[in-house]
Amino acid sequence: AAGAGADLLQTLGAPDLAEISAQLLGNRELAPGLIGAEYLYGEMMATEYAKQNLMEYDHSILARLGKMTSPALWLDRIGDRPVLFMSATSDGIISLDAQLAHEEGVRAFRGPVWMSNFPNCVHDDTTNCAAPALAAFFRGFLLDRRPPVISWDPPTSALLLSENRSEFLRINVLTSPGTSAHVQLWRAPVMRLRGLSWAPWQPSAVQETAPGSGIYEAVARPWPPGPDVLATACFLQVRLRDWPEPGLEFAASTPLRAFDHNATGHRGSGADAPGD
Repeated sequence: AAGAGADLLQTLGAPDLAEISAQLLGNRELAPGLIGAEYLYGEMMATEYAKQNLMEYDHSILARLGKMTSPALWLDRIGDRPVLFMSATSDGIISLDAQLAHEEGVRAFRGPVWMSNFPNCVHDDTTNCAAPALAAFFRGFLLDRRPPVISWDPPTSALLLSENRSEFLRINVLTSPGTSAHVQLWRAPVMRLRGLSWAPWQPSAVQETAPGSGIYEAVARPWPPGPDVLATACFLQVRLRDWPEPGLEFAASTPLRAFDHNATGHRGSGADAPGD
């Protein structure tokens, strides 16, 4: 999409971006209470493409494209509409820093936001990996049903890459009667040079702290040491089977977190929290 958009800008001879943006969003009504956003910051995405020399287009064109397409620039128009934000966690294009910044970005929206990380999913397969969750998300609104409210604890460190020896994760899932949640802790190594590109994410089941509480807690332990292992990345994923109707499945998650358990000066630890 970025390549096609940049090509279009070149073909049209640098058209007025405000005019194009108005055509994209300003002259048509958004579906009541509904917008799906695959990328939160188009400008950041465009910068990553250019920085890694993965595209032949001028960086200024990509940056302008990002400013045109980024939902973050349309917060007033989006208002309190629900947003579904999706991310491939084995992405070799979007940098680790950009992925870790999603947690702060999703809080910019005024309405409810569902985060959905897809493990073992690479950049070009994001839409394919997201298809089941997307189908359930939009079908739910067509049936006048919103996904269950999902909230999570803020990070214990102000650093994008924390210096914790482990990472404590807690998620609260408010399901409606008849909807069951299945929660997993996903972990992967952050590798030297490759980051999370093609990272081998591995799951483990997480149980409710008490039946009916809707609260799930886990401690992400460090990935086994290796010469190229720099840190550990983790998140909790919630899968809602047969939501909003039989045969569909909605998936949401906590934002991506990462901790450098090899750091010399640790600022905190989840080691004393309940185990996973």
